[in-house]
Amino acid sequence: MADHPPAPRHVLLNREAADRFVQTARVAVPNEACGLVVGWWDDDVLTVERFVATRNRAAGPDEDGGSGQFEIDPQMHLQLQRMLRGSGRSIVGCAHSHLSGPAEPSAVDRANAGEPRFLWLIVSLGDKDLKAWWHESEGRFSPLAIRWMHASDKADALSDGVPASADAAGSDETGGAA
Repeated sequence: MADHPPAPRHVLLNREAADRFVQTARVAVPNEACGLVVGWWDDDVLTVERFVATRNRAAGPDEDGGSGQFEIDPQMHLQLQRMLRGSGRSIVGCAHSHLSGPAEPSAVDRANAGEPRFLWLIVSLGDKDLKAWWHESEGRFSPLAIRWMHASDKADALSDGVPASADAAGSDETGGAA
């Protein structure tokens, strides 16, 4: 997207997409999970409809058996962009997990953050927390409030045929348990 929108007032997050993200993170241990989030803008609200898991190119051994980092596969990113053309949806952000650290951008995340004005969803498996962050620019992030929706709340929601995990816990509007 060439013309980036302003920071959203809040994120309207599809609960099934969040459940899928959390389940993907659990399965990826000892590595961080990562993926892209698909949605759309409606005035100053960013709606996240779907989480699409991607290969973590940074996955590999460290002292704990995982990399402690993430890198989204650029080929998968481009493939998803092509698939979304003309759908009214776009890639609005990325998502990744932290194995034990808090659900906030780490020093490594800040140093490696690329695209400005991009949503970051981070789940902490250690803290059992999921939070939304807005990457403003140059590694600067602002927290975003999360409001929840179910796929049935949006009649034209996309379906990727992958059932959501049933074991992720709920949350309030500012983030919450994973």
